[in-house]
Amino acid sequence: MSIIPSFLTRASRTTGSRWIDEAVAKAASAGVFDGGRKVSSHTLRHSYARHLLAHGIPLNVLSQWLGHSSIETTLIYVRLLPDPAGTLASIP
Repeated sequence: MSIIPSFLTRASRTTGSRWIDEAVAKAASAGVFDGGRKVSSHTLRHSYARHLLAHGIPLNVLSQWLGHSSIETTLIYVRLLPDPAGTLASIP
């Protein structure tokens, strides 16, 4: 018995990357992104990380989810977030 739900499929890293690249290309050709903007699977990863941080996911948890070996790498996302209230400045 498989522990993977039926709506999910096992895929290699290469296959998953190709699927994401195809979805990004399809969205770009449909005009979802601003003209001239370069969007890649890594752009989606950054957007996802910033979204999670903005919605309260702790930095150390996000770091683990992203597979970062150093919290310093994850801190980059804190600098990328809009912070109109100035609350992110208190994160060490």
